[in-house]
Amino acid sequence: MAPVCWFAGLTTLDVVHRAAAPPGRDRKITASRQDVAAGGPAANAAVTVAALGALAFPLVRGRGAGALEAPVGAGSTAVAGAAGVLAGFRTVARHPHLRRIFGARVLVVLGNHGVTTYQLYILADHVGMPLTQAARVSALLVPAHLVAVVLGGVVVGRMADRVPAKHRLTAAAAAAVAVAALVPVVSPSLVAVVVFATVGGLAHGALLTVQTAETFDALPDLRTAGRELGVVGVATTGTQAVAPLFAVALLQVGSGYVGLFVALAVLAGSAAVLSARAPGSPERPRTPASP
Repeated sequence: MAPVCWFAGLTTLDVVHRAAAPPGRDRKITASRQDVAAGGPAANAAVTVAALGALAFPLVRGRGAGALEAPVGAGSTAVAGAAGVLAGFRTVARHPHLRRIFGARVLVVLGNHGVTTYQLYILADHVGMPLTQAARVSALLVPAHLVAVVLGGVVVGRMADRVPAKHRLTAAAAAAVAVAALVPVVSPSLVAVVVFATVGGLAHGALLTVQTAETFDALPDLRTAGRELGVVGVATTGTQAVAPLFAVALLQVGSGYVGLFVALAVLAGSAAVLSARAPGSPERPRTPASP
């Protein structure tokens, strides 16, 4: 079962100006791009932990009022918050590109966490290791998988900044997860499980990172960026909560642990096909860069 983490703190909107080089002393330069994204210590920590495979629940509250945040009366805060969440889901549902991103993430996370939930028993029953040895190996595979997720996100994430068609990277990462899931099916050995944990972890981290960048590019309105990014995040945290139930259902019908890997391969392959479709160019209001 994935660990559960709670984060309490403030959330903010970070405004990032990109430029080819830092300005000289007493000089002004023109930014080539301006990005707005959710930020704040609690929100950033929750996103990081969710990417590493835990269930992250941020208990955050915005602060301040300005062009990006309309002031809300104290008596209507809960109602306004619920309305904002529903509006975010409606925005994702209305835009085909955001729907594909949301659906692809649900498919990959559902299959991946279904497998990782039963990693100990996969080593014991599928590979045939003694339970005590399987426990020791599993304790090593968990951090190895997390390191692979982080490395995949960092390496491919930097590449994604230079690739306009990010959906192709997302599709390739999902396809890599599908191929890695088939390795333990073909060879029920410890080496095969290690290959899945490392290669699959690299691909999974790359997918989550590139999808986040792809989501930002697909947002129809930067003024509600944090809201829609949060909705897409539900595709990770919400699916993590139901993935063990999905895995139990597969085991109950007699598919065995091979069925978990095959299900992941099918789900990740479907996510690759879903992500490979060329998205339309979003039309959204942007704040011009300051001279």
